[in-house]
Amino acid sequence: MNLKPAQLHHQKSYSSANEAPAKPEFPSARYFQVHFEHLESQQDETKRCLEKLQQHMAELYQRMAMLTPDLINPKVKK
Repeated sequence: MNLKPAQLHHQKSYSSANEAPAKPEFPSARYFQVHFEHLESQQDETKRCLEKLQQHMAELYQRMAMLTPDLINPKVKK
């Protein structure tokens, strides 16, 4: 049976009964689940680091507050 190009376009192909089922298209739902779990763990780690940094900055500001009066008005020995 000779088909014209327009007819070839509309012809469907069906898999036979002994063919393996088609693989799911990439990316699968599992890919996104793993990806977002990784992003969530990175976000948690970043949050912990930010909290530590804020704590260190608060300590630094406290130390600077204690040192600032001495730096502004140094004690002059006569």
